Amino acid sequence: MPSLPKTARHLPISSATHLSKPKTPLPK
Repeated sequence: MPSLPKTARHLPISSATHLSKPKTPLPK
């Protein structure tokens, strides 16, 4: 299940990206 680890790593990365670019919506 590569989806699980991928989502876990995507979460922290998304947080940092979201802080840098609040204009970019988070892909669900």
